[in-house]
Amino acid sequence: MGRHIGRLVLKRATVWTLVAISMIAGATTACGVILGIPSDTNADPNFGRTGEGGPQPDTSTFPDGFVPDGGTPADTSFNDVVVLPDGGCNCFGGTCNGGVCQPVQVAKVTDPYLIDTDNTSLFVTDNITTILSFKIGSFDAGATVITSTEHAINDLKAGAGVVYFTNYNAGPNNNGVARCPNSVGCPSRIDYAPHNSQDLGVAFDSKNVYFTIDEAASGNGGVWSCLLGGCLNGVGAKRIAARDNPKRVATNGTTVAWIEGYSGSGVAYCATNGGAVSSASQLGLVDLDFGTAGNDLYALGNSSIFHQSNSSSATWATMSVANNLSQWLPLFHVDAAAKNVYWLNTGMGGSIYRCPVGADCLGNKPVLVVNQLMLPQSFTISNDSIYYTLVDGTIWRLKKQ
Repeated sequence: MGRHIGRLVLKRATVWTLVAISMIAGATTACGVILGIPSDTNADPNFGRTGEGGPQPDTSTFPDGFVPDGGTPADTSFNDVVVLPDGGCNCFGGTCNGGVCQPVQVAKVTDPYLIDTDNTSLFVTDNITTILSFKIGSFDAGATVITSTEHAINDLKAGAGVVYFTNYNAGPNNNGVARCPNSVGCPSRIDYAPHNSQDLGVAFDSKNVYFTIDEAASGNGGVWSCLLGGCLNGVGAKRIAARDNPKRVATNGTTVAWIEGYSGSGVAYCATNGGAVSSASQLGLVDLDFGTAGNDLYALGNSSIFHQSNSSSATWATMSVANNLSQWLPLFHVDAAAKNVYWLNTGMGGSIYRCPVGADCLGNKPVLVVNQLMLPQSFTISNDSIYYTLVDGTIWRLKKQ
């Protein structure tokens, strides 16, 4: 279903910063561990473990929304808020350990393969055929079924009140790129590509939607663009770069970048209106995102993070990456507000790490956000939270620290 990665050696065209990564080992649980430092004794069974948070038993006797005398008023913009007496933690329903919020399960579906958010709703694919949305302020209200008749959803990106997605390897007349409003049954659906094209990745800016077509044999392979409201006069989209095997794609509004190749993918990029394509010689990449300024571009690999900046020289630093190359998932995000990069390590003992944008994380080691995740599938970030999915179908929320 498009969950593959290729290996293609690309010519070096720009200066890149290599961030080489070491694998992280640890115990596995279904939810994750992020702990604060115990105040006085190692009698706590979790004493000595590291990280920012993890689910702990909720021993509070106070009901949701309770505010102790003199405490901070409850954040009424969220329904799932627990205000605890030990420092006034507001963990969106999670418990608080030593002043540090712990993850909380907010939903469960059968197979939450892809996930993204527009800061109002959380969009999730289920069984690669269905797109659901949950209102962030009221997960208990259940999901809105946007569409349940897709055939093989391969990528999903949330806009403001809309969701973009691709279908890949779904068979004749079932592939394509589309947009749905956040409404039951996807009224006013927009299709951006023919239903017979092998569409992999999708991204968008304020004017266009961009998508990749993985069709070397047909001659249609490449990176394409279309106006957000649909292509002009019903005519097909514009191919801005002819490429054989482009996959995940990202844009900052002036440049479009994508991963391409088979078993060890590299990165290429061009202007949003097309033109010359530049590429890098780095291999084994699985996801990418733009930084907070200009053409500051990051790409995540199986054991490395590559950073391209217009003004930086080539350096490298050790960080903490361990990904499964057989998966083709959202594994990397740049948080423009907090100026951090976040990445997900897959596997039996998965984890999420963060590092400041622009830092080499050699002298300053990356921060462990959550670990001991049992086969995490994908993750996304909002203005205030991190959401991730596990192989058992659960969806978790963790307040940013």
